[in-house]
Amino acid sequence: MYVETKNTIQTINGVEKRLTHREERVISAPVIQNALGNNFQITGLTDSKEASNLALLLRAGALPAAIYPIEERTVGPTLGKKIFIGACSLAVGMGLILILMLFITVFWGNC
Repeated sequence: MYVETKNTIQTINGVEKRLTHREERVISAPVIQNALGNNFQITGLTDSKEASNLALLLRAGALPAAIYPIEERTVGPTLGKKIFIGACSLAVGMGLILILMLFITVFWGNC
């Protein structure tokens, strides 16, 4: 089944409103005879032209989908500062772990 959401903008009393409606139609109703794998057969198509059209639609990729923003945020320069501080703390922590591992290997590795 092909489902498409269409947007239209109408002006009502000087105010523009976005109206959406959903359009559904059946492209094809084939039946898969065997479980999906290397070999399977699809029946229910009338001719090879319908099969090639269906294959073209399937290969076309994702159908366009409407995107509705739910939330918007503005990111300021303080986020970059926090990321830099986090990266520095990660580097210091990894350095301390490396020093600890070298210390343990040198002093307790000979036991």
